[in-house]
Amino acid sequence: MHDHVGAYPVARWRRVAKEQGILGVDVGIHQLAALSDGRTFAPSGRLCVLWARLAKSKNRRERQSLRESIFAEQKELARRIAFDIVSSARIIAVETLSFKEDGQSTWSCQLAMMRWLLRDIAKEAGRQGKKVIAAPRQFPSTRTCSRCGHIEKPIPLRERRFRCGQCGFMTDRDVNAAVNLAANAADSPACILPFKSGKSRKAKTSPT
Repeated sequence: MHDHVGAYPVARWRRVAKEQGILGVDVGIHQLAALSDGRTFAPSGRLCVLWARLAKSKNRRERQSLRESIFAEQKELARRIAFDIVSSARIIAVETLSFKEDGQSTWSCQLAMMRWLLRDIAKEAGRQGKKVIAAPRQFPSTRTCSRCGHIEKPIPLRERRFRCGQCGFMTDRDVNAAVNLAANAADSPACILPFKSGKSRKAKTSPT
């Protein structure tokens, strides 16, 4: 998407994204993934219980055991979600995240889940011969209105609804971000040529 994102023809690129089979994916913690078609993937009940137990535990051995269980659950969940996402699109549009996790705290485990999900989406896309397009790290997917293109100020994580101060549009914040990621991919040079089936090239940027 161009630098003048606040004025980009968002309706046009939403339409192009739909026509080209582009699916935007916003990863997170409250919702592990929100898609531009409105679907969302929530953490499993078992994973939520494990996260809560890790947050409360003070015992070193118990914490280590919990982390092992969490990582096993997260990896399997990431694999299944990635398969569902890639199987339902021709091109997958994702965000580029920049963070480090130490694997010790609940928050760090949740960040690792986001990274694993992006990694598995890229791996599954390679297996299915599909393309992944990652938005630039600075792309304001969460703050941009997916209806009019207006860019809001930073939105606190606790606010789960996006409300545009310019056109009044309201929607789930993560789905809004996913729609913007799909529109960004539609406006990418990588999507100018018609999509061709077969072995895909490596994505322009790789999620960390």
